[in-house]
Amino acid sequence: MINLLPIEDRLKLKAEYHRRLIITWSGVLLAVCISALILETSFFLVLWHKRQALERVLVQISTDAKPAQFDELEQALAKTADEVAVLLVSRRVLPLTQLLIELVAKEQAVAGVSVGDMTFDLNSGAGILSLHGLATTRQTFLNFVKALTESELLETVDYPVNNLINEKNIRFALEITLKNPKP
Repeated sequence: MINLLPIEDRLKLKAEYHRRLIITWSGVLLAVCISALILETSFFLVLWHKRQALERVLVQISTDAKPAQFDELEQALAKTADEVAVLLVSRRVLPLTQLLIELVAKEQAVAGVSVGDMTFDLNSGAGILSLHGLATTRQTFLNFVKALTESELLETVDYPVNNLINEKNIRFALEITLKNPKP
């Protein structure tokens, strides 16, 4: 039907279409901008109130606290922690050396047992020693465990049941808990 109109009217109709299209999209863009402005204003106000509250807390903390006292306290705590760590290590080293001497003596006393790997965990509160080795027979392994349990330095001697499966050439793993030394 638009083809039946004269050319001037068709041009006016197209111009009117473009004008209405621009006005419609401008209105949509304006609505989006106004909505964003409203949302950002409320977001800004919330953040502004939070900032004000944090500034009040910061001012209160800075007036109440004295940084020099905090530094002194932190240094004292670090020094105490270092002293406690040295004390704990020194309390563990003496019984550990005695235990190693005992273990060598017991290994030589029980023929047929050789200890191959030994690890000690100083960080654990209980002081756990792990032993791995080889025993020629089940009976020599049990004699070695019995000799260890008789030590006054050890609290417990634990081993998995699979250490007792074979009759000969037993690869064993022991977990030994040291007694806490007296201060």
